[in-house]
Amino acid sequence: MSKVEHNVPVPTGGRGRPTKYLVPFEEMRKGDSYYLESVDYREIRNMQSSISTRARLLGYKVVTRSNKGGLRVWVLETPPADPEA
Repeated sequence: MSKVEHNVPVPTGGRGRPTKYLVPFEEMRKGDSYYLESVDYREIRNMQSSISTRARLLGYKVVTRSNKGGLRVWVLETPPADPEA
């Protein structure tokens, strides 16, 4: 049976599962790049999608290029600095 509940706190934490491909965006500036190695074409495509989505959610603009050995990610723009920080 369903019921309405009041004053139930929203849980804190991340969205969904943690990312498999960690790119240190917080350490990167405009023009920096990062290389991830992989020889599997399917994994490279998954990396491109995952990394591009994460960058967009964090406010970064990136470009990715793949080759037979992996994937390189370049930062084109970083998010604006938070004036309240």
